[in-house]
Amino acid sequence: MKQKLKKNKTNSSGNVIRTILREELKNFATKDDLIKFEKGVDKEFVSFEAKMDFKFENLERRIDFKLGGLETRTDEKARQYRDDVLTSNDKLAKKFETVQQELEIGNLQMKRQLEDHQQRITILESAQ
Repeated sequence: MKQKLKKNKTNSSGNVIRTILREELKNFATKDDLIKFEKGVDKEFVSFEAKMDFKFENLERRIDFKLGGLETRTDEKARQYRDDVLTSNDKLAKKFETVQQELEIGNLQMKRQLEDHQQRITILESAQ
């Protein structure tokens, strides 16, 4: 009988402890709660990842569009600059051609004058 009493005391104190622990631990998460939370977090991360992918794709498209416009403007400016350079080169080439023609004409005139002077000198020397 003493053993029964001791067993009952242990049992009743064990039940009290279990009751107290259950009461204290009822606000803590259980294994099932943690599994549900993990699944919910996974879904949220997947949803967040999808949103971020969409935002990055949208941002990438906007950047590509802006860079395409910038490239077009840069090409137009480069083309205009090249046209300006070629136009100025055409003007310079025309001026050089004109100067060359004037030099050729001047050289011809100098040759004729030199020949005329040579003929006069020859006539003057033979007259002496």
